[in-house]
Parts: sequence; C-alpha cells; structure tokens
Amino acid sequence: TLDNIIAYAGVGYHNGCVYLFGGTTGTTICQHIVRYNLSTKEETIVGNLTSTNYGNAVVFDGVDSFYIAGGKGTATLDDIQKWSISTGGDAVIVNNLTLAVYGLGVANDLSNNVAYFIGGRDSTGNICNNIWKFDYPAATTNSPPTISDPSPADGATNVSLQPTLSVYVSDPDGDSLTVKFYEGNFQ
Repeated sequence: TLDNIIAYAGVGYHNGCVYLFGGTTGTTICQHIVRYNLSTKEETIVGNLTSTNYGNAVVFDGVDSFYIAGGKGTATLDDIQKWSISTGGDAVIVNNLTLAVYGLGVANDLSNNVAYFIGGRDSTGNICNNIWKFDYPAATTNSPPTISDPSPADGATNVSLQPTLSVYVSDPDGDSLTVKFYEGNFQ
C-alpha cells in the first residue's frame, strides 16, 4: 500500500515501478510525481508537475518519458507535460490540448509514437466528446558499440615487439565510430 491515499492520479509503469502523477488525498491536491517500487515497496517523490492536479491522463514512450495531459487543480489544465525518468526533476510543458479538460481516457500507439486523449470534462463540468491526437518524439536508446577480434588477442604470448594492432568495431545504431590505439609503457 502507499503511504498516502491518492485518488485520481495519472498512472504509468516502467521497469518494476508504478509512477503516480498528481492526484488527491480528498482534501489536498497533489503536484508530486511519485515512484512506487513494486518489489521493495519503497515510495519516493521523484519530481513535480507544473501545477497541482488530478484527473490527468498519462502515456509512456516505452523508453524514458511520460506525457501527462490535462488535469484539474486550481484551474482545469490544457497542458501536455513531459517528465523523463533519466533526468527526473520537474515536468515541462511541451504542447497543449485545444480545451482545458480533466478525466480523460487515453490510448497509446507505441509503434507509431502517437497518443490519443479522449473525452473527459471541461472546466464547467460538461462532458467532452473530443479526441486529441498527440505525436510524441520517438524514444531513442544509444546502444554500446560491438568490439570483437582484437589482434593480438588479450593475453597472447610470443607477440612480436612491433605487432600490427587491429580490432573490429561496429555500432548497432549506425553511429560513426573512431578507433584509436594508444601507446603504453608496460613493465
């Protein structure tokens, strides 16, 4: 269980942790971004939304970033905020809906980097039938290079005093690589 009872928080999941975005205790509207580790049961505040709110909708890009849409606090919001796991800290506004709305539904198309925010209520409490399409940037990871076939091999014996050094390197992401051999003095 969580230390604080939170209702109407936007929720996301990544790597064994549930992330809560805003929400309400019934008397207090929250601004925090809370990470709850499912295995250790540890609850940690890892950042803040741009303002207190509940009833927002959350999508995850599959790698590092959550996008949080709408919500209601002292005002009904029309913001789309971004928060990154790797950088933490506070969320930033990256886009807007055309209408201030809370209580949205959400559908996330990870294969095309598209989120659809659906319905909800506007600032006067009217039910909305809008569908907003939000294209978010493709998540990127930078894979380490592959290194193989060093010559001479590591631990080789009877190596010439002037060996020809070589190694095969490649990058799974197609990034260009620079390989340097450094001269060293070993005793």
